[in-house]
Amino acid sequence: MNTTVEKTMAAPNVSQLREALLSFYTVSAGVAHARAREYGPERFSLISRNLSQSFADNLTIQEVEKAIEDFDEKSNMALATIYEELAYITKRYESYGRSLNEEMIMPELAAEYDVEQGSAFDDDTVKEIDVVKGSLNFVLKKLPKSAQRMLDVLMEILKIARGGI
Repeated sequence: MNTTVEKTMAAPNVSQLREALLSFYTVSAGVAHARAREYGPERFSLISRNLSQSFADNLTIQEVEKAIEDFDEKSNMALATIYEELAYITKRYESYGRSLNEEMIMPELAAEYDVEQGSAFDDDTVKEIDVVKGSLNFVLKKLPKSAQRMLDVLMEILKIARGGI
């Protein structure tokens, strides 16, 4: 049975995927930045900002293209689902990403999500971001090690800057 959602789901092209990865990283860094400023350690807010810029500067379209070049139809369906997750989480935490980069490019699909803005300080925020990061593993493992490491480090900062959680 084809629903409207199933009919509209399509794997992103290379440019869309790169933009979605950059947006996801930027909003994740924005959440880490806000949490570190609120709960500490304060230096982690600066580290989050720098990681965000470094990730954006270093993730090339060629690297993303290489990561997905051998995907088959099943992989593309998984990629379409991941693109949905990236769009959702980016829209949910957009304000935190924009606090680091006002010109952040949102995934095109984000416009489909009329979602309440999430708070960097909610108990489940880190878990939500970590779930999406986990979904990305089959793409991430094909990206350069530096991109993988930057995302891993950012996730650790998110987990450390939890406050009283």
